[in-house]
Amino acid sequence: MIIVKEVKSNTKIKQFVKFPFDLYKESKYWVPPIIKDEISSFNPLKNLTLKNAEISLILAYKKN
Repeated sequence: MIIVKEVKSNTKIKQFVKFPFDLYKESKYWVPPIIKDEISSFNPLKNLTLKNAEISLILAYKKN
């Protein structure tokens, strides 16, 4: 079963940003982003595009 949840809290945004670290940890071609910069890109005060746009961040969890 897969559970899909919308990201709404700062804690979940951090979890959303850190997901690729696990996904690509074995890839020698992946260059990890700076976490602080990635998180700030979802802040409407720092990313002016978000003042005029709506976004939905989604995390999916696999439940056994």
